[in-house]
Amino acid sequence: MIHCRVIYQRMMSRLSLSRRLSTNFMRSSNILLRGFEDTSWDDKCACLLHDSEELWSYNDSSTSKYISALEEEVETLRNSLDKLQSKIRVGLEIENHLKKKVLDLEKKQVLWYKIVMEGVKELHRCHSLYRVQIKSLLSEERSHIKSVIDMAEE
Repeated sequence: MIHCRVIYQRMMSRLSLSRRLSTNFMRSSNILLRGFEDTSWDDKCACLLHDSEELWSYNDSSTSKYISALEEEVETLRNSLDKLQSKIRVGLEIENHLKKKVLDLEKKQVLWYKIVMEGVKELHRCHSLYRVQIKSLLSEERSHIKSVIDMAEE
C-alpha cells in the first residue's frame, strides 16, 4: 500500500513537472499568445505535437536562454545527486564500520562474561575448599583444647 502511494506521488510529481515544462516551452515558443491559455492539457500537447518545424527552431535568443538555463539546472541537479550519493556511500561505510564494532564488542562481552563466570566458579570452589580446611582445623584445635582441659582437670 505504501509502495503504491510512493509510485502515485512520483507520478503526480512528474505530471506536475511535465505541465510546468510544457507551459514554459509554450511560453518561450509564444504559443500561449495564440489563444491557448485556457485550453486543456491534452489540447496544448496536441498543439505542440502538430506544430511546424519552424516553431521548433531554437535560434531565438529567449529560447536559447531558456535551454541554457535548463541545461544549467540539469547540471546543478546532477552535481547535487552526486553529492547526495557520496554522502550515502559515506553513511553506509560508517554504518558498516559501526556494525563491525558492535559485533566485536558483543563478542568481547560474551568472552568477558565467560571469564567472569569461570572466576566466580573458581572462587566458589576455593571457598568450599577453604571452608572444609577451616572446619578441619577448628575441629583439631577443639580436640586439642579439650584434651588440654581434660589434662588440667586431672
